[in-house]
Amino acid sequence: MIFEMSEEGAFHVSGLLDFGATKGRDTAVVMERIVADMMRVERQTFYAQGRRGGGSWKPLLPDTVRKKGVGYQNILRTDLANPGYSKIGGAQSVDTLFKSLTQPGARYQILDVTNSTILFGTERPYAGAHQHGSWMRFIPARPFMTFLPTDEERWTRMMSEHLMAPFMTGEKE
Repeated sequence: MIFEMSEEGAFHVSGLLDFGATKGRDTAVVMERIVADMMRVERQTFYAQGRRGGGSWKPLLPDTVRKKGVGYQNILRTDLANPGYSKIGGAQSVDTLFKSLTQPGARYQILDVTNSTILFGTERPYAGAHQHGSWMRFIPARPFMTFLPTDEERWTRMMSEHLMAPFMTGEKE
């Protein structure tokens, strides 16, 4: 068996390696795609009332339903709740937990994206009590940030595809 590479082929491979190295240093595009997918996952979790990847969130107590508005059963959402239900005041107080995890730039959102890390979450008051529960406030844990192994695998695949693109297509973008 004989393997031969021409000078032209060597320059092409060298160019692909250089371009691949550049893509490895500039991951902003794929990191933003991963953030968008994280927000999509959060929407799914809220819409499913916590059923994504496990059991449902504990139902609201009858008194809470009454305060929120008769017939309003959306847990951790305040978009259709009675005025004044939310303990966070002001015109921007409606559905702040949901929005902080599903809408870019929303109030209380924690989002810091670099070429190598994503810091994503919420600093909305009472968010920790809802995520982990609070026996002092009689709030059961209703974990709203639950990323599954399949999510992490998808994000790893997205990054791998980004880094490997020059070698898969054989072209520099």
